[in-house]
Amino acid sequence: MESKTLISDKIQVKFQEHLNYLNKLYPYEESPFHKLSTSYKRMAEAIKEVPRLLSDGLSELFASQKQEILNHFSEDIKFLISSGNLRELDDSEIESILNFLGDLLDSVYTMVIRKTSNDIHNYLKWTPELGNSGENLIKSCELFYRELLEEIAKAKAERDLYKERAESTESLDVIVTGKYKILELLERDGKSLKPVEIASKLNLSEVTVRKYIKELIEEGLIIKNNKTRPYTYSLGDPNWRARLRKKERSL
Repeated sequence: MESKTLISDKIQVKFQEHLNYLNKLYPYEESPFHKLSTSYKRMAEAIKEVPRLLSDGLSELFASQKQEILNHFSEDIKFLISSGNLRELDDSEIESILNFLGDLLDSVYTMVIRKTSNDIHNYLKWTPELGNSGENLIKSCELFYRELLEEIAKAKAERDLYKERAESTESLDVIVTGKYKILELLERDGKSLKPVEIASKLNLSEVTVRKYIKELIEEGLIIKNNKTRPYTYSLGDPNWRARLRKKERSL
């Protein structure tokens, strides 16, 4: 149980490291998701304004046409009176007729504008309802993007852990012989040793030990400590087992 907890904690640490890196490398504000959702939001808001803008435009157009029609009608009445085709009317009667015609035109124009606006609104019903002017869409896109980064970070964390475990397992089954016994000794003792101490612990001659040490230094596996007299030697590469495994595979 304790082992599983440690592994889980290790994955969590690696997951957070990868997630922080991904968020820094791919900020949501610069992602295609953000650009697409904000563009769609603006488009939807513009579409919603179409019926109102058209109604306003038609109202202005009809208002100018109404006055023009009334002016022509007033001139036609006066012409008919002057030509004898219509009985004499006083100004109040003419004004009443014009007011009636104006009200009639207002009713007709209002019906036309309402019908046109409703037709356009119904035509644009395919536009999804975007509560709060598209904020819900943007939040959904951002949530999906965050979840996507988390899945990537999780996969990377698991990959790293499995890789480390595989390398660790490979390192443990390396058969250590010959000069590499010195590396095993230095790793186990955890301190620098003199050639004579190494020879004593491994039951080897000091001459053989010095020969091995020279070869291990050339391979970068041992470090010579020049500040001590006689010289001491310490482990130069903590991943020496992995290097041996790689070397074995190349043979």
